[in-house]
Amino acid sequence: MAFPICEDCALSGILCKSCQQKAREGNISELDVLVSSLLAHHGVNGYDSLVDLETKLIIFASNDDATAIIGPAGKTVAELSKRVGRKIAVVSKSWEKDQIIKSLARPSRLIATNKVFRPDGEIQKLIFDKPIDEGSLKLIKETAPDVEISYRAV
Repeated sequence: MAFPICEDCALSGILCKSCQQKAREGNISELDVLVSSLLAHHGVNGYDSLVDLETKLIIFASNDDATAIIGPAGKTVAELSKRVGRKIAVVSKSWEKDQIIKSLARPSRLIATNKVFRPDGEIQKLIFDKPIDEGSLKLIKETAPDVEISYRAV
């Protein structure tokens, strides 16, 4: 696991020629540089990918790196959230599908799960307490196409 920029750039916050070229080509963004730099200073080894939504930032990482990104008592992710100016969801690639969906759906809470049997197969219906933002909903559909989502006020 690594950052999208080299380790020296992540630690210094200044891009080398190679990383500058990646930025010019659009392979890395300012957000990649900021997140990489902040996480490198907290001893995180890297992350798989960032998904930038309007309301929040989703960071996909390995299980060990997800734990490091969250940090002790959530301090690392709280600092990162403050610096980027939006909420952050950290998702471990090793989590079960249900855990990933719950993490992506935050702050909505899962209140019920049902199995629905249809002629074309079985699907899982998840009921949340309030609507999920569009960006997160799209990611959930990509992650679990066999899931149907609905809402019910509690």
